[in-house]
Amino acid sequence: IGTDVAPNFLTIDSAVAQFMKVFSKCAPTVFLHERHLSGPSLDSHGGRNREVLNRWRNQGIVVVPTPSNINDDLCWMYAAVKHRCMVVTNDQMRDHHFGLLAPESFLKWRSTMQVQYSCKFDSATAGASVALRHPNPCATAISIRAGDDSMPDWRGIPGGLHIPCSSMALQEETGKLLPGSTIPQGTVLVPESRYDLHAAAPRLCSGWICCVD
Repeated sequence: IGTDVAPNFLTIDSAVAQFMKVFSKCAPTVFLHERHLSGPSLDSHGGRNREVLNRWRNQGIVVVPTPSNINDDLCWMYAAVKHRCMVVTNDQMRDHHFGLLAPESFLKWRSTMQVQYSCKFDSATAGASVALRHPNPCATAISIRAGDDSMPDWRGIPGGLHIPCSSMALQEETGKLLPGSTIPQGTVLVPESRYDLHAAAPRLCSGWICCVD
């Protein structure tokens, strides 16, 4: 049995404001379950949800209600992939990853297009402020991007071959080290599992070797 608590739109609005600071030329699209866009939810939090919603619409921010008969994750995932845009969410989408036929491609997409966030309570405003954590500029796996240095993408990354590298001393964590073996101080253990390696890659990768077309 779960409880359905209306979200505080001011917290979402903080993420919207942070996003628009970075990407000033485009307005974000907000996906909310349709029940949060009805009377009871809009009247919660002292009616501030309704005020925020009206302000979004006046600013040209599109609010998409996700229907009750479909997993709302599929709505924003489809939009992000179709329009090749970034998505602000902390959802790791593990359920969808394990159900895909091309999990490697999915992990690469997630590592470059997902913007994560953290919330911090602000005692001055009695609300929550949101800080965005942007993805790495390139995938943490060898990747090829079409184009050349005269036509970089919207992040300024030229086309070509991008190879992640690390300045750390790495040792694969296989559990096969001989008894009494010592690992040099400062060495970082790399997980043997490919899925765990993908999860650890952002902290292991310290740069890229980029071979431009």
